[in-house]
Amino acid sequence: MRGMKFPHRPSPISRPPRYPGRLHSIPRLCALLWALAPRAESTTYFVATNGSDNPPYLSWTSAARSIQAAVNLATNGDTVLVGEGTYSGLGAAYYGPNVVVITNGITLISSNRSETTWIDGGGSNRCVLIAHTGAVVEGFTLSHGYVTASNPVVSAFIDHVGYAACGGGVFIRNGGTLRGCTVRDNQVHGILYAVDAFPFPPGARGGGIYAATATNNGNVIIEGCVIENNAAITSSRTNGYYGGSPYGGGVFLQGPNGTNASGILRNSRISGNWATCSNIVNSAEGGGAMLIRTALVQGCTFTANYSVDGNGGGLSLDRSRAVGCIVRQNRADLSGGGVTLNTRATLLNCIVAENDGGGCMSSGYSNHFISCIIVLNTNLGVSGVGVATGLTIRDPDRAVNTIVRYNYDAMGQEDNWEYSEGFSPYTPFTMDYSCVSPLPTSGVGNITLDPLFADENFLPAAGSPCLDAGPSSAADIGTTDFNGTARILNGRADIGAFEAWEWGPASMRAVSNAITWNVVSGAVCRLERSTDLMAGNWTPVGSTATGGPAPVIFSDTGGLASAHFRLRALEP
Repeated sequence: MRGMKFPHRPSPISRPPRYPGRLHSIPRLCALLWALAPRAESTTYFVATNGSDNPPYLSWTSAARSIQAAVNLATNGDTVLVGEGTYSGLGAAYYGPNVVVITNGITLISSNRSETTWIDGGGSNRCVLIAHTGAVVEGFTLSHGYVTASNPVVSAFIDHVGYAACGGGVFIRNGGTLRGCTVRDNQVHGILYAVDAFPFPPGARGGGIYAATATNNGNVIIEGCVIENNAAITSSRTNGYYGGSPYGGGVFLQGPNGTNASGILRNSRISGNWATCSNIVNSAEGGGAMLIRTALVQGCTFTANYSVDGNGGGLSLDRSRAVGCIVRQNRADLSGGGVTLNTRATLLNCIVAENDGGGCMSSGYSNHFISCIIVLNTNLGVSGVGVATGLTIRDPDRAVNTIVRYNYDAMGQEDNWEYSEGFSPYTPFTMDYSCVSPLPTSGVGNITLDPLFADENFLPAAGSPCLDAGPSSAADIGTTDFNGTARILNGRADIGAFEAWEWGPASMRAVSNAITWNVVSGAVCRLERSTDLMAGNWTPVGSTATGGPAPVIFSDTGGLASAHFRLRALEP
């Protein structure tokens, strides 16, 4: 592979979540000022481990010692401010035992940061249940939550969620926001039941977080969180019993049945989670996360998640989208070590690399792989007819502007993509403007050259054949890349997740006290002047200009004869 050498296990791409365990100082300060500021018809309640527990808890001195006690007094628009320390014990029963249950549109926020403020389930209670679309929980570590199926299962519970055990750390029902939290070391445990007891036996969902929303019934937002070392487990009680598969070791997120994503997971790090099922009838899915029904995951990093005897080690999608995500060094024992796409799911501007059990698996139909990088994935021995180490594609799936190279099967052979038959009633799959090997027999604009990466983050190197080799229209690939840079800077898109910032030939000429230069369309430039080259006293002159198809002209009122000029290209 030309252009660079890869170690056996490159370090994951360094992109911390927006709130990596602690909130940024400015948003945090604003949140606290907002919480403490006097407002009409709103109240701030206080909680502290050393409070006098004197209701109505309107100061640190009289603060409640139980979070639930203060939450019980708060109504829509109120704030519950929680001091440092660990809070545990049974607060309220709501679809299982919980430390905290929120049923009003309040803000529950820590006074400092998640590293010092814990809600602990103690291995027997769920940490937090949110049951209001206006509720916000921010700045906590939610740990050691545990939910298991009762025996027999409470019928009302099954009627509502369809599963026996959901959300060991957090359960979000129909709407609410979880922000800047660490969700760690939680577990849901589904028990398998006889088929005559439950025609559709329940399983476990969302070891760390279970969240669901419905059309016209509020939004679910999970942002800036660290979700790690959680598990969804379904295991047999006795021989002859079986049940539903465990989904979403870290997160299970269910959107509405409509067309808009109102279930959102963004700017978060999901690592070290796992899903497992101990029977041969069902399999686990979504070691890191599983999203269904038009949910959206954006700007997240998935690493070291594991689907034991299952699929989708890092991420599983069904009728949902992943945008600008990194799925790296995850594992699945069956297929889709990185990502499994079930039906009508989309990967856009995503990096799927170094996963065991394959990179991407399409197990349904009408899935889309757009401007992705699928490289350096391996296979634990699942390879066979219709299953690829890199990308398994079906009808009528589509791959466009995607790099699929250097994926290796158990024999050490490059095994980048395969077509998995079985959906013949549908139109054939398409693969266009992609860097793949071998080339598909149909499609346009495909190449099979070395993509030439510049670094371990898979940015294109200078001279990469993927530069300006993608489509000339953004209609199929979107207007921005992984980093938010505008697509198609030089007539055609760059294949892959990144649009390289390229500069065409720049020329300068002086005519009648005017300086003219030409650069590629959209390039941002700055003209600088110096009266002494040896001193290097360069001074910006004029305003920063954006290049276009037409020349940029600047008139220097100081006169050309007495100065030197240089043109600088500014980073976007």
